Amino acid sequence: MFVMMPSTGHVNPSLPIVAELASRGVKVTYYVHEQFRKVVEATGANWRHMQRPHDLTDEQATKYLPGLEKTACLFPASAVPVAAAILPSLLSDMENLHPRPSLILYDPFLPQGLVVGRHLHIPSVSLLTYTGPGVVSCRESESLQWETNPAVQSAAQEIEQVYGINIFEHGIVGEFYSMERNTVATFERLFAPPSSRLQVERLSNVPFRCVGPMIASEEARISHAWASAEQLDKKLPWKTIDEARQLSKHVIYLSMGSVATSSFWGRKFGPTADSNGLQAFSGKEFVQFVLNSAFEAFRHEEDILVVAAIGPQVDALDGLPPAPDNFVLQEVVPQLQLLQKCDVFITHGGANSFHEALSFALPLVVVPMFGDQPLNADALADTGAAVSFKFPNETLSAPALRSAVRQMLEPENSFRLAARDLSQQMARSGGVARAVDYIVLDDAADVHAKFARA
Repeated sequence: MFVMMPSTGHVNPSLPIVAELASRGVKVTYYVHEQFRKVVEATGANWRHMQRPHDLTDEQATKYLPGLEKTACLFPASAVPVAAAILPSLLSDMENLHPRPSLILYDPFLPQGLVVGRHLHIPSVSLLTYTGPGVVSCRESESLQWETNPAVQSAAQEIEQVYGINIFEHGIVGEFYSMERNTVATFERLFAPPSSRLQVERLSNVPFRCVGPMIASEEARISHAWASAEQLDKKLPWKTIDEARQLSKHVIYLSMGSVATSSFWGRKFGPTADSNGLQAFSGKEFVQFVLNSAFEAFRHEEDILVVAAIGPQVDALDGLPPAPDNFVLQEVVPQLQLLQKCDVFITHGGANSFHEALSFALPLVVVPMFGDQPLNADALADTGAAVSFKFPNETLSAPALRSAVRQMLEPENSFRLAARDLSQQMARSGGVARAVDYIVLDDAADVHAKFARA
């Protein structure tokens, strides 16, 4: 069974694992919100609906937040009361599956995955779709604030009373790892181990293993969960791109990912962006800030064509000046196909995006928003394969952006050489087959024996 976060960046890396398991004759039931049903079923998995951890219902809020508004417990803290509320029906559904579940792979953002494994006495594996616990660490005060939220406390106590499991014994809000095995979808060079004092204290005995990035084919992934069928079907003007390449023009791809253009579009980043000073930005403000910088940077660069993914929001370009003639703007882009034709990738630094770019040895300009992205930006810059604008509001400007890209367009420049080296390391790291071997084969007999004894 898979229990996954309803996010493009979390679901997509899991899909190659599902497909590989299916090729080995393993039956998979996949629990996630219905917006991902189509892409899950395309892998051959059996889809089951699961409530989004962001969406505390009125009934759940009344139970876990008596006398308070739902907004008193926002994601990621809301994942805990949502988990407590749905666990009875979730477990009932799982216990009625045929054949009986023998293993659960889950997203560590979701405590229900951890509880299910222990309650059903089956092995559990968490799938980190980022580079390790170190990139999701935040200030201890913030982590403890989430943990002491009244809804979180009430829900955690309920889970312990009903299932006998203290989810915070070896966990933190947003980090409910397995005590048996945790697959990290990156390679050793970029692995980020536990870093905060709270992580070091609670995760000291938690095992992590890098298995390489999980890169799905374009056909077996979702480009943007919020995009309409019409937007998803819209074709890129490949003729324009190919003609630019034939004329020896450089093709630059710009994308700020799917999170900024979906749930955060009209919402401030807030504390999630404390580490790089973008608390006051919404997704729309951030994307438009980067787009406007790019318009100014490359408006008169006749040897450059910029392809920009602007997201599915109808007001994505409101208030911006007209795009220069050397820009191609599209709501949703087939990223893997496009990266193969590019020279540089201007990215927000999400784990899927930068791993995909590195698979083609592309240098990166990283303009991070929040979460793991600022740390990813620094890690990539340290390898020499990227320029990091970790504090975009202070450092990103049209001249700075143009200068960074121009350096990467020089023949055999150091950024491209470093990206090529990382690409080779990544290719040797294993990938999907190694991940599945680790999940279902390595020491599997010992793990099952332990649960049989329990």
